[in-house]
Amino acid sequence: MSVGKVARLILGKKFKVIGRIYRSMFVNLRLVSISISPYIPINSLVLDIGGGDGDPLNHLLSLREDLKVITIDPSNSIGSFIEEVYSSRVQLLPGVSVGEYSKITSQIPDVILISDVIHHIPINSRNVFFSELKEIIVNSEKSVKLIIKDIEPGSFRSNLSLFSDRCVSGDQNVSLIKCSNLKTILFDLFKTSVTIEVTNLFELDKPNYAIAVTYKQ
Repeated sequence: MSVGKVARLILGKKFKVIGRIYRSMFVNLRLVSISISPYIPINSLVLDIGGGDGDPLNHLLSLREDLKVITIDPSNSIGSFIEEVYSSRVQLLPGVSVGEYSKITSQIPDVILISDVIHHIPINSRNVFFSELKEIIVNSEKSVKLIIKDIEPGSFRSNLSLFSDRCVSGDQNVSLIKCSNLKTILFDLFKTSVTIEVTNLFELDKPNYAIAVTYKQ
């Protein structure tokens, strides 16, 4: 059992408070929401992939009262940090992967949000993940925007984040990905059919970065 899971058991309800303080060492979730919000169209349905405890959504939904979210995660336990005031705007789909999403619902998102997920996917499994992601976007009846938030490797803060994921969360497969490498993967995936914009998150909260990808139907 990882250190993080043990902490959850010991701290109980207090884990949410401690967890938020601990996460703030690595990322300012408010600044993430501020940086990506301009790239999310009004009244969007957001598909949050790998939503985990859902705490980042609290900041986004606080900032944007027009948004609704579907959050999926392979785990059977998701959304535990989502505040009750926002719960009516969030649909939780636990135990659902990217490849399974289109098979269980006909709801087509306007935006797909992937926050701090890519670096948790083993390198040899990323091609499958991106291929399944492409199917949702390319086969959609409307234009779907993709927003990816991740961590630029190479700094003290990013190395600390990497250490935390491996030693506290227990994820031995974690591997950070450079923004430039992520852009190359997406250009190769969609060819000339996308435009990629880098948000100002890196300037606001280094080494965190976010990109907005628009697929041209």
